[in-house]
Amino acid sequence: MTEERIRANLKMLEQNINNLNEYALQFLDKKDIRAKLSVWRWYVSHGYFEKDGPQPEGICSNPSISWLDSQLQGLSVPLSKDITMCIEPVVSSYMNTEHAAKRIRDRLNMIFGYVSPEDAKKDQEAAFDKHMEGPKRRKAHAEAQARLRAREKAEKDHRTPEQIEKLGEKYLKEKNKHREKIRKEEEEKRKIAQDRYLAEGRRLKKLGVQT
Repeated sequence: MTEERIRANLKMLEQNINNLNEYALQFLDKKDIRAKLSVWRWYVSHGYFEKDGPQPEGICSNPSISWLDSQLQGLSVPLSKDITMCIEPVVSSYMNTEHAAKRIRDRLNMIFGYVSPEDAKKDQEAAFDKHMEGPKRRKAHAEAQARLRAREKAEKDHRTPEQIEKLGEKYLKEKNKHREKIRKEEEEKRKIAQDRYLAEGRRLKKLGVQT
């Protein structure tokens, strides 16, 4: 049933390629549509991408047939309605026709746009870790340099044990103050990174990517 509905929608689109009005063709390319239709049909028939043909890139992977069906059919506007808008002999709304044409284009591109929930989570976690890596490295380097400068200064001054002890106490007090400042900064950066993580999740969901 699902595969039959996909094939029916693909056939409906193919039958109307030559009926697309001139305005819709500003956003759609007939050659590209035919190429994508071929990719869709091969995948639906075999369950995998043709070896010498286009393949998903990055974290995208092979989608399920049910997921493809929902993307092609349309999450909010049916494919049939978009096709109808794009084949009007006289364009009734340029904005609506543009949106319809772009939705058709995006539907066909979704054959290469599936991201599994596991891969989406790994990608978001990797982005978060990368964001936090720089500040952590800079913090460790700054602390090491501060300790080295304090030790060198104490050795150069040839101070008494009492003076050195007071210097150490002063340094420790300043260092703890500095660490508290760094800790607050890290918390703020972690909050920003978390907000970006959630925003990316909402963006992927809006695009129809499962997370």
